[in-house]
Amino acid sequence: MFKYGVHRMTWGPLFDPDNLRPFFEQAAQTGADLVEIRPPDPCILEDSAKIREIRQMAADNGIEMVFCFGYPLGMDMRSDDFFARQYAVKHLTAAIKSVAAVGGSELGGVLYSN
Repeated sequence: MFKYGVHRMTWGPLFDPDNLRPFFEQAAQTGADLVEIRPPDPCILEDSAKIREIRQMAADNGIEMVFCFGYPLGMDMRSDDFFARQYAVKHLTAAIKSVAAVGGSELGGVLYSN
């Protein structure tokens, strides 16, 4: 069975990564089964309260989550600087762990470096 999903970019500047409740509610109102978002920073930073909150908001709205990823400015897996590459690897590792913790099913998209 196909699932209908929406990307957070659909909301453009109205998307607020610090307040995902309206996003999940509106996505559910469109009939979406899933949403695609970037792993929220509090999840990457292992904020367990925020992780529980996001999991619950998604569950309350019957929404599955999939995640896209891009490195923040200044991180580059292709850098000549060993420490810059290590920092990028640590950030990606944290993002992968955060996706699992928040209940996401995949991390994909363009795993680009700046």
